[in-house]
Parts: sequence; structure tokens; C-alpha cells
Amino acid sequence: MGSRVFTISGQLKLFHGKPYRFNYKDVCFTVKDLVRNGDAWDRGVKQIVAYPDSDLFSVLKPNGFINQIQDLVECQRWKDNKIKVDGKWYDNEGYYLKDAEEAETDQLLLDSSCERSECELEGKLKAIDKVAQNAYDYLWLIAIVGFMGEKQQSSSLSYDSLACMMIANAWEILNEHPELKVHERMLSDCIEFLIEESKEYMDEELTWSSSKDDVFNAIKDYPMAGIFEDTVDELVETAPYNILKAWIQYDNNQELIIQSNVYKNACLYAIHSKKVDSYIEVNPKWTYYLCFDHFGLMRYLKEHLISYLQKR
Repeated sequence: MGSRVFTISGQLKLFHGKPYRFNYKDVCFTVKDLVRNGDAWDRGVKQIVAYPDSDLFSVLKPNGFINQIQDLVECQRWKDNKIKVDGKWYDNEGYYLKDAEEAETDQLLLDSSCERSECELEGKLKAIDKVAQNAYDYLWLIAIVGFMGEKQQSSSLSYDSLACMMIANAWEILNEHPELKVHERMLSDCIEFLIEESKEYMDEELTWSSSKDDVFNAIKDYPMAGIFEDTVDELVETAPYNILKAWIQYDNNQELIIQSNVYKNACLYAIHSKKVDSYIEVNPKWTYYLCFDHFGLMRYLKEHLISYLQKR
């Protein structure tokens, strides 16, 4: 529409729903992500850097390298990033890992030998319908997956941050499906309250169509009062415990807390409950998987939340 969105000298390619910038120079090959900044895109941080002495640099074709790139895996830790080129995997510095076929074989062996495989975690998350007692349980999991995948946060997540992300996700879903607002009146009223507050007291005025990231950034540090505070309290009162019942079969919350702290049955997270600033700690065993497959998990959980609300 006549305004610059992004200017780039490298080439773009989309992997797992996210755009990346690939740049080949005589001195090195780099991959950077792109970050949304209002109506434009900004160059993000380096995900892969391969210098001339690396295995990856030697196989890239200066004029056709973009077509050689088949996949990119961005993880919570930079050193775990990897890129697939011509059927082979390379690490974040361009050193050869193994053929894709070898990697798949290794993964099959790993899955068959591990006490808990990634597929089993996926099964637990996809069995949410069996333990969910309200919409907040779905929103709780969606927030955790979003933090670990989209935002790649540390594995410690505060209840307040999770609650604000739950509201931001509900905001997005209810805007896309306004007919569901009648089923979640408290969330709808909270959103209306925050929209009104934003008109005078926030740096950016919010509307129902505001993006999830804009909503979260606007409310995460906003003083909690009135229905906003009541909603946050309601969101985190039972969801942390309900979800853990997929792994730990205890109705007593104190017992759930104790068992979660040793990751009983390889449960997704541990609850650290305090009088002030309670938080959860995501099981380190699952951080890579949540990062790698968060697009599929988010889509699945949102679809099931919408289905749950439609049946009410």
C-alpha cells in the first residue's frame, strides 16, 4: 500500500510457519529469523552461522543455495538449532550431523528404548479432552506451548505471565469466533474491560482485532484490578492441577505439587506454589519437543478448545 514493509539483500524461505532470511557471502553463510514490528518486519537474530571451513559452507552453491535448503529446526537453545541441506543435517555452526535417513533411524531407536518418548508426550497433550474440566485447562496448555515454542522462553513460567497469555489467546479465539463469547462471559467481560482501560491508560489502544502479541505486551505488566484481577485468579486456580492429572492421579493438590516436583511419570511441568509469584517449571525432557512441534500442538489444542466451547 505504498509503504516499505521490509528490505532485504538475502533470500526468504518459510519453515514451520515462520519466515527466515538466508544470506550467502564469501565470508560466511547466515540464517536469521524475522520479527514482526508493528506493520513491518525487522531482521531478527542469527539461527545458523557457517564459515568457509565448515561442512555446510563447502556444499552450498552460491547461485542456487536457497533450493538446497529443505528444513530448519529452531530450538530454545541456539546450539541445538539445525538445518537440513541436500538430505543431510548440519548443526548451528554448519558442521555435519548425519544423513536425514540416519537421523530418522536413530530417532526410531531412541523412541523404542526411552521410558518416555516424544510421541508419548504428544499423546498426553492430545488426551486433554479426558482431563479438561473447563476452557481454562485448554488455555493453560496453549499458553505453555506458546511460551516454549513461539516465544522460546526459559522453562520457568510465572502464573501471572501464563494468565496474561491465556487471556491473549482467548482474545484471539473469541475475536475469530464471536459466537463463542456467550459461553465465556467472564473472559469476554475482562477483554471489554481491558479495551476500555487501554483507551486512557495504555500506550497503545486495544481492540478486539488486536494481535495476540500486542495484547500480551500491553497487559503483562498492567496493574491487576477489578475484573482483570478476578479473571487472572480464576484462570490459574484449578488449571495447573487439572492438567497434571494426565500424568499424576491424585485429587489432593498438595500431593500433585509434591509429585510434580520430581516430574512423576515424566509429567509436563512442576508446580512451585508460593503465596506470592507462584510459577511452574517445564520438564527439561520436553522443552525440545515443545519447541520443535509447537505449531501442530497449538493448532490441535485450539481446535479442541473451540469444539469444547461449541458443545456447551
